[in-house]
Amino acid sequence: MTFPRTGVPLCIGALVLFCGMLAQGADSVDARIAKADALKRSNVAHFVAELDALEADSVSLTRNQAEHVAYLRGWQATYEGDFQLAISRLEPLITSAEDPVIRFRSRSTLINAFTVARRYTESFEQLNILLEELPSQTDPAARGQALAVAAQLHSGVGQHEDSLRFTAELLRESQMPWVRCGAEAVRADSGIKSSTLVEVDESLARAASDCSRNGEHLFAGVIRVAIAKVHLRNDRPLSALEVIGPHESEVLATRYPHLISDMAVQMARAYLVTGDLASAERRAQQAIDVT
Repeated sequence: MTFPRTGVPLCIGALVLFCGMLAQGADSVDARIAKADALKRSNVAHFVAELDALEADSVSLTRNQAEHVAYLRGWQATYEGDFQLAISRLEPLITSAEDPVIRFRSRSTLINAFTVARRYTESFEQLNILLEELPSQTDPAARGQALAVAAQLHSGVGQHEDSLRFTAELLRESQMPWVRCGAEAVRADSGIKSSTLVEVDESLARAASDCSRNGEHLFAGVIRVAIAKVHLRNDRPLSALEVIGPHESEVLATRYPHLISDMAVQMARAYLVTGDLASAERRAQQAIDVT
């Protein structure tokens, strides 16, 4: 029995086409995960919707892809303040994820969860390991994240000089907008907590505007709330309202409970000083409802 000469080339052609489709599908999934990762602070609704869609088709994910999605779910739980869920999702990845960058990022996010939950002993235990791993970590985004959580942790426990040292290292090392915005936000917050930020300067306002322009509304919000606190300390309640009021929709869109609550508290304080008791009460209730 003989076969047409065109049979083999047609079969090979079909196989090549099929393999190409598979590769394209893998690339498409990787692109979707990367896009979700990039948008997780600037477009939370899209981020969550994309994770939902990826998990709905989880059987088609490779191990690396599934672990990346699992990491992003851990990040989401941390962001939303569900720390127990975050810890349960991140701890297994630290020990078992195939990709060392996912293991490293999972530890960074776990530190963030412990820090915001004020479980500082566990934060420092994990940070010691993270800093030992940092010199061998070459991924710029992962390095930036590690330095940022280190700065945030030290600020949270009142070690502001160490916090500023980490933020300075961040600003020297990275030109990525989100990293620089994160560093500026931590630096502003640390300045408020240490009472070293006593007046608003042009660079701080410019940093907030730059972060907004780059879609980093979370960090822009943190900086603007810090500016509002400075105005309130200097008996300028109307200036405080002028700083955060026009950008309230940006803050609300972040869906970040701690920032939204902090913004509402500062607006309540400002309204109280101006004698607008109804607005002060409304903003105080907003802060309570968020938390």
